[in-house]
Amino acid sequence: MRVLLIVSILVVISCSPQITVHIDYDPDYDLWTYKTFDWGQKVNIEEGKNPLHYNELNDKRIKSAVEKQLSKRSYRRTTESPDLILHYHIIVKDQTELITEPLWLLR
Repeated sequence: MRVLLIVSILVVISCSPQITVHIDYDPDYDLWTYKTFDWGQKVNIEEGKNPLHYNELNDKRIKSAVEKQLSKRSYRRTTESPDLILHYHIIVKDQTELITEPLWLLR
């Protein structure tokens, strides 16, 4: 019974979706000279997109997480002449990966 439980857990874990985040930046650009930020206006790129991704709840979650991390780094949100204007895009790509060999043989 215990082996069946362990195998079931491993199957569920191996089938779970994986989230990948890609970032790009210029390592020679010093962002620490800035102290304030604000969010930019929504642009036309979001219009007509999947409402499951572009909705008020996701917007609130993303902005809250970003603001939390920025405040830890001494950035302050202001609407009057901010040093940085922030904007984000959501890109969702469904991808299936087929592994024909058992994982333990690949190691």
